[in-house]
Amino acid sequence: MIHVIVDIAEFYDEIECIVRDGVKQLPRTPISKDSLYYLTSFHALERTPSMEEMWSTWSGAKFILWNCPRVLNLRRITFLKATMRTENFAYLILCECENGMEHLNVAMDFFETLKTRRCGLVGLYKVERYYIPPHHKTDK
Repeated sequence: MIHVIVDIAEFYDEIECIVRDGVKQLPRTPISKDSLYYLTSFHALERTPSMEEMWSTWSGAKFILWNCPRVLNLRRITFLKATMRTENFAYLILCECENGMEHLNVAMDFFETLKTRRCGLVGLYKVERYYIPPHHKTDK
C-alpha cells in the first residue's frame, strides 16, 4: 500500500506494475540519489473492470514506456487504485526514472510533454532522504 498526500490522506493498492528487463520487483525504494518520479492522478466517474484491464492505454503508460527519453532510465511504471470509492483520485500511475536528476532538463521537457497530453494531473518529484547506495545493490 502506498500513502499519498493530495488534499487529504488517501490510500492506494498496487494493481499492476511494468518493469524494464533486469529490474527486480523489490526493493521499491529509489535505487539512486538521482531517481525522479512522474506521478499522474486520474478522476474516474465510475470504476469498471475494463478500465483496470485497459489501464496501460488510457493512462498513458504505453506512451511513457515507448517515449520516455532513454537517458532517464525508466525502471518501472506502477498502476495504483484508491482503496475507497470516495477518494478524489481513483487511479494513480507512478513512473520511476533512475537518472532523472542527472538529466533534469530532459526530465522537465518530458514532464511538459506529459502535461500537454491532458491525460490526468501530472507531477514530478524526488525522494529526498532515502536511496540505496550503489554498493548495496543486489542482483539476486
